[in-house]
Amino acid sequence: MFAAFYERPGEKLSGSQAWLDGLSGDLTSSGILWTDPADIWRNSLTIRYIPDHRGDGPHRYMPYFLYPLPRWAVRDILRGRLGFIAMLNLGRLAAEIEARGLTVEMPRSGAEYLQTPLWVSRVVELPDGTLMRAGIGGLHLHLMEMLMEGQSLDYFVDMVVAMADAAAEHAPMLAVEQADD
Repeated sequence: MFAAFYERPGEKLSGSQAWLDGLSGDLTSSGILWTDPADIWRNSLTIRYIPDHRGDGPHRYMPYFLYPLPRWAVRDILRGRLGFIAMLNLGRLAAEIEARGLTVEMPRSGAEYLQTPLWVSRVVELPDGTLMRAGIGGLHLHLMEMLMEGQSLDYFVDMVVAMADAAAEHAPMLAVEQADD
């Protein structure tokens, strides 16, 4: 879910909470959050502000001034009058990945999130019949790219599935190399 907010010249957006109150209502009615008590444990909201003021964004994902926006909007972003918030429920993303046949472990703490926002894996059978789990972590960059560039969930899920397929394909070769050592 994305939200845009605009500060007209002479107004102070930070002094008004009306946009925030409306945003929380929109978030609740959007369907982004699980509401079934059996699933609410999967609600894990990630929120990012666009543009990223930490200064490391443009070399990690497409700079906002290259988005297909009118020039006035780019100028207003540069002047701090126009901003966006990207919101993602990691639980919804995990469900989409699981629907494609992969296993997903969600972080249980902030420290785990800092290691990887999601741990994705697939069971792979080695030539000798041994089963092993091929896992993919460190998906922060790809997750941020999706959020900051306005990519779809399918964009991220397709990328993760391709990574899992590559890991599964190479796992037997890695197992043979390790056995040789």
